[in-house]
Amino acid sequence: MELFTVTQTNVYFIFLCTLFVDCLSFEDNNVETGWSINENINTKVNSKTLPEDIIENGIYWSSEIESQLPKGFNSGDDNRWLTMVSEKPAIKVSEGCGRQSNRLVMFEDGILSCVRHRQNNDQIQGDIFSFHLARLLGIANLPPAALSRLLGLNPVWDQVKPSLHLAQWSTDKSVVVTQWVPDLVPAFIPFSLRL
Repeated sequence: MELFTVTQTNVYFIFLCTLFVDCLSFEDNNVETGWSINENINTKVNSKTLPEDIIENGIYWSSEIESQLPKGFNSGDDNRWLTMVSEKPAIKVSEGCGRQSNRLVMFEDGILSCVRHRQNNDQIQGDIFSFHLARLLGIANLPPAALSRLLGLNPVWDQVKPSLHLAQWSTDKSVVVTQWVPDLVPAFIPFSLRL
């Protein structure tokens, strides 16, 4: 018997609660946020009136809102990505993927990925374990990620060896290859979750 099951709705509810607590702390500091607390369901939030069906079973959520959320990625996407990363050759490496040590890599067929090169195995494990933990928790908004060996017996990277050397990547390490998602914007991290 499971004592606690994490569902996508649980995760969103926790996020909304955290966001609500942040808004309360803003009001306590007399910062104008546009948020207000009211027992009335039609409370104004950011100058918009909430629909009456926004609260279900005492939870600030609704099926309508959930249906509008992006569906994210599933295990089929993850399996296709793993197959692609292990079979398709990399044909171009360029900057433009977050940190200076990361690279935007184009694979055959024009598929783009963000490849993260890390200095030690702990960082590599942290990246890939975070991805797998998100999948176990049912968090589907992380793009598929896979590990890949740069050189040796792996022909995937043969065409871009000079670019890897220019990037000063250690070719005896694995890299984390994540599916590129265009037009991403930074996510808002509630102040209560920041260190």
